[in-house]
Amino acid sequence: MPAKKPKITLEKFYDRFLAFENRVDGQFHQIAVRFDHLEQNFKAEIARLEARIRNIETNLEKLTGDVETLTQEYHAIVAGLKRLELRVSELGEETPSQLLSLKNRLTAIEERVLVLESK
Repeated sequence: MPAKKPKITLEKFYDRFLAFENRVDGQFHQIAVRFDHLEQNFKAEIARLEARIRNIETNLEKLTGDVETLTQEYHAIVAGLKRLELRVSELGEETPSQLLSLKNRLTAIEERVLVLESK
């Protein structure tokens, strides 16, 4: 013989419903707290990443300016070297031997001055 079903009254149903609602409310509260923590952590991480991105952008702007300055200096150096090469080529082949002769004469003069100073 099947077991007799307990009699459910409106009062029992209401009590069970309240107990269920309290259990569900507690679970929703826990979920809401977890979402709040998750949201706070997410916002903190976003703020940290934004700060890093700003720092990277600042460094990139500085480096871009440095590269532009170096490029300008490079072009100035290249232009100066071309002018020097042109002037050296204009001096001709005699110039190195003349410079060596002048160097030797200057060395001899320095030695004479030293001898005279030591007397």
